[in-house]
Formats: sequence, structure tokens, C-alpha cells
Amino acid sequence: MSSPPNLLSSLDLIPGLNSPANIVSPQPSAPSSPPLPIHSIPHQHQRSKTAPPPNFSSNARSHSHSNSPSKLKPVSSISAKLDQKPVRIANTPSRENSPPSSSENSPSSSTNHQSCLRRTHSSLSNGSSGGHNREKKKLRFTAISPNYNQNRGLDLEQGQLSNSTTGTKGIPRDQVDYLMSDPGTPNLSETADQIRRTLSLASLDSLLLLSTNPSGERDKLIAEVSKVGKDLVWRQKDEKKLLPRDPERAGVLALKRGLRSFLLAFSVRAGINVLLTLFRNLRNKKLRLALFRHAIFGQEPFRFGAMLGTFTFLNTLTLHILRLAPPLGYYRRRLKNGIFNKPTFGPPEREGDEGERRWQAAVAGAVGSLGLLWESTSRRTGVAQQMFVRGLQASYNQYTPRLGIHIPHGDLLVFGACCGQIMFAWLCSPETIPREYSAWILQASRVPSFAVNANRTLVRQKIIEPIQVQKALEHKAITPANRKALQDILIKLKEGYKPSVVPCEMIHPWVDSCPETNIRRFFAVFRFMLPVYSALHLIPMLVLRRHHVKRDPLRMLARAIWGLTRSCSFLGIFVFIYQVLFCLRIQSVEQGWGTNWIRNALKRKETFWLMGFSTCLSLLVEEKKRRAELAMYVLPRALESAWSSARKRAWVPIVPFGETILGAVAMGMVMDAYKHSPDAMSGIVRRLLFQLVGPV
Repeated sequence: MSSPPNLLSSLDLIPGLNSPANIVSPQPSAPSSPPLPIHSIPHQHQRSKTAPPPNFSSNARSHSHSNSPSKLKPVSSISAKLDQKPVRIANTPSRENSPPSSSENSPSSSTNHQSCLRRTHSSLSNGSSGGHNREKKKLRFTAISPNYNQNRGLDLEQGQLSNSTTGTKGIPRDQVDYLMSDPGTPNLSETADQIRRTLSLASLDSLLLLSTNPSGERDKLIAEVSKVGKDLVWRQKDEKKLLPRDPERAGVLALKRGLRSFLLAFSVRAGINVLLTLFRNLRNKKLRLALFRHAIFGQEPFRFGAMLGTFTFLNTLTLHILRLAPPLGYYRRRLKNGIFNKPTFGPPEREGDEGERRWQAAVAGAVGSLGLLWESTSRRTGVAQQMFVRGLQASYNQYTPRLGIHIPHGDLLVFGACCGQIMFAWLCSPETIPREYSAWILQASRVPSFAVNANRTLVRQKIIEPIQVQKALEHKAITPANRKALQDILIKLKEGYKPSVVPCEMIHPWVDSCPETNIRRFFAVFRFMLPVYSALHLIPMLVLRRHHVKRDPLRMLARAIWGLTRSCSFLGIFVFIYQVLFCLRIQSVEQGWGTNWIRNALKRKETFWLMGFSTCLSLLVEEKKRRAELAMYVLPRALESAWSSARKRAWVPIVPFGETILGAVAMGMVMDAYKHSPDAMSGIVRRLLFQLVGPV
């Protein structure tokens, strides 16, 4: 005769009974129906609020099975006596949101052990939603007892769950799966065990056996290892967010992601250096292996990798530590219990994204910005400026739709305003921009340095120094007509002549015609930018779109060549526009074109800013999705120049540790947008953060 079913296991079907805390036993009407003994129920493992309760032990089950089926009360009779005095099952957490019943303070319940969980009111929100979605919850504080860790009876060893008291038969299958390690978030012991198994001699023996095995097991193993390696190097789009449930697992996860970011950033930086070194060697027609060794193992790749690796580690660790941190209610309860008294409860449980707040992503990004300290001061400032404008871009895209603000062709306007400030600073106030950036503009524009210096002294002091004219006369490619014109100007300058503009003979002494020199400069700038834009177009395509390259290499190569041509033409047209306007200004003043009002306006230095703004038309040559990227590239340079100009006039104060503060604010804005509004960010920045930081 089979044993009767366990009636207590079906009590969860009764409305209102959602947890073991509400399982009650009716008052026994006869000695043949005693309640379950408390000592027969094992101490429960700390488990999820959503996980089902484990079944009773075999002793309790056998005790209930020993009763005659005729004497067992049906479910209806048990539910009819729920209003009677209940007996709480010890060490079982309550999942109800209502306060505990008064029966907990009854004399019969005082003989039971203390409840494993303690609760208090706290206003928590679901996930990181706003305050309007907040609801009143119960925080479950875990109990702390001297023999709690000894009586848990549940431990994980080599991926299997063992119960030292009753075995695993009394635990449901889904409860066993829940108590296993979360995928992707092992602790230190589990990580060490994984590494030990991977590097064990048994694994090497298995590889030797597979190498001699003619079957398809070797190919299958190679395919699996290749897939795992690709997943380690490159994240898949469908990768899920990992939420470690304790600080130890959060630290292991942060360390893994930090090391991965270091390797990825180091490889990309070294690859770009190698490509640029290769172009430099091809231009000089000399192959120097020392340059390649420095490009791979120099300071730049290591500094860049350490910066991004440290940022990823600190950001991930801080984000999860803040999520797992106890709320203020926990500390109030500790203060109420007494600071020096031994506590009887621990921090509340955190499941999933419970405990997340909107401000945590910004704080984690600010803490992660300490990774910028690996870079040199000049590069640190440049990275902080770039990330600051990325944060401004994300904030603008995030909040302007809510306010109903829309600026048509905003990328062109921003690019034009930035180029106006940069070109004005380069011609009139070069001390407000970095020296390296000023030298790069001089090299890319193909304008002789003596012409720039002559224009600067003319704007500031209303004179042209004769030494600058003498340098123009010494140019090796000067034409006879330009030589004769410059000699006449030099004689006039010695006699006290004060010109209104720098003559075109000093701007391009190697060519007599202004249109011809402008066309030549277009092709010269095109060739100058070809190596740089080749690296910017080819490397991201091979790294970010390697699957498309493998599937259709000819089409992707054609797209890369077309994009490379457009990018090089963009900068060539930029120089062409500014040079045409510059020569047109000189000819208008010297030849007397236009009215006196126009000529007087062209003599003012503000004209250089307007000519720089007009170069925004060159941005139309670029692809539409790259226009905003180019605008974000020049924006930090323009802001730095404007800040330096204001600082020179004492309009703004000196901020100590300015680049560190700027980096913290920038990364706070960027990580806040990346977590809560990723669509508001630039596509390339969002994809790079996904590969470095991962889903958050």
C-alpha cells in the first residue's frame, strides 16, 4: 500500500499562503495527529525570495506517513482551522509584505527558534526607475547566530550541492539550480578551481589523446575553444547583464573585465602605432625595426591599456558595490540595536537589479575616471576633454526632446563655431591652443611659418617685421615675379610703410597665381591625411565589423576606400575654402574692391573668425553620420581655446586639479547616459563602451 501524499506540500495552493512563514498546523484533536517536530526540520540555506521553499526532511516525511490515511485531515479541514492558534515553522523566511501576525508573540511561539530573517520598512524602487514608481517594500535582514554558518549544511564543491545533514533529496531541483553559482559571476574559490582544472595534467593528457584521435572530436574541441576565445575578445550583442550577489563576486567580475579591457585597448593602440609607423617608413623608404618595436612595446600602448583597464575595473566594482550596499534603514536598525552590541541580523538581501539608483552610474563613472592618471598630463587633458564633449552630446540628445528643442543642422553649426574659434586662435592667439595642435595645423595647411608670423604682428602691432619678408625672399622655390614684389615691399617697410594686409607673395611665394596654389594645396593636404584616415577607416572596420568583412570582403573594402576618399577630401576642401577666402580678402583690400565699409570690415581681426566659420561647408563632403563625430572632435579644442582666452583676461578663476575634475564630471555624464539612455550616445562611443565595460 502506497504512502499518502504530503498534505503540507499542497498548502501553497490555498489563497493567501505564499511562503513557508504562513504554513500553519491546526490544533491536534487527537494524540494520533501530533504536529511536526521542530528539530526534524533542517536549518535552511539563505535563498531567494522568489525561489520555492525546500521540502521537509525525510524524518518529518516518514513521521507524517506513519499516520493512518483515515486519520489525516483533508485540506478543507485544515484551511477551516487557519484562524486558530498557529505554530510557526522555525528558520523559515517570510515572503509576505504584511506585518507579522500577533501570534508571533504568543507563548507557544516563543518556544520556537528565532526567525531566520528580520524585516523593516523601507521605500525602495524597482530597478532604477524614477520616484513615481516607488512602492513600499519589506527589507529582509538575514539573521546572524554563532552556529549559523556551521548549521547551514549546504556548500558548493566542484559544481555539486551537498547537504551534510539530510542530503539533497529534501531540496527541490530548482532550488538546487538556484544555489549554484550565477553564470559569469564566480567567487574566488570557484575561479581558482576553474583555473586549476584548466591547467591540470589531466587536461594536458586529454589534449594529447585528442591529437592522436582520428575522429571528429579534435575538430569539435578546436571549434569550441575558438568560440570561447572569440567570446573573450569580442562581446556578442545579445550578452546579458551580470548581477553578482555579493561583493566578492563583484570584485572577481570587475577584475575579469578590467583585464579584458587592458588587453583589448593595448592591442588596438599597438595596431594603430604599427600602421602609422609603416606609412612613415614607406614615405622615407627606410625600414627601421626599432620603430616597430617601440610602436608595440613602448609606453603609449601600456599607458592606454592601463587607463582603460583601470577605468573598467573601478567602474564595474563601484557600480555593483553601491547596488549591494545596505540602505539607510539597515544602519538605523544597527544604531537602534546598539553600535557595540553584537548584531542579530545582517544586511538585507539584494536580488537582480534591486537596490539600483539613477545616481549610482554617474558615481561609478566618476570613480572610474581615476584611470586617467595612468596617462601623461597632456594626453590626460585631451581624453578628459573628449569624454566631456561626449557627455554633453549625450545629455543634449537625452533632454532636448523632452523640452521640445530641435536645432536643424546643429552639427554644421557646432563645427563652424569651433573652427572659427580655432582658426582665430591659431592666427592671432596661438598661446591659447596646445603647441602640438598649432604645429599640426601649420603642417596640414601648407602655409609657411613666416607668413603666419607676419600676419600676427600685423594684427597685434600694426607692422610687418622686415625679417619675415627676408625669410620669404630666401624661399628656395620663390618665383621671379614674387621676388621682385617682395623686394619692393621690403624697401617700403624700411621707409616706414605700414601695410593693411599681408601680401599674397608672402602667403604662396612659390606660385604667382592664387587659384593655382589653392588647387595644389588641396592635393597636398589629401596626400598628407591619407595615412591617418587609412588607419581610422581600416582598423575599426577590421575590429568592429570583422563578420561583415569575412562575409563580403570586396564590398567592405570598396566602402572603406570610398570613405577614405571622402575624409581626405573633406580636409582638403577645408584648407581650400579658408585659403580662397584669405587671398580674396587680401586682393579686395589691395585692389580696392567693394565699398570703403566692406574694405574696413575686412581689415578687422574678427574676419578670421568668420572665415573659419565658413569652413563648415566642407563638412558636407563627409558622410552624414560622421559629421557629428567631427564636430565632437574639434569642440574640446575650441572650448580649451575659449577658456584660455577668458583665463588670460581674468574672466574665470584657476581651478586646481582641473583635468581630474573635468574627467570625473565627463565620465559621470557618459556612464549615466550609457546605462539609462544609450540611444542618446554616439554609435561608435556606445559600441566601444559595450566592448570595454560590457552591459550594465
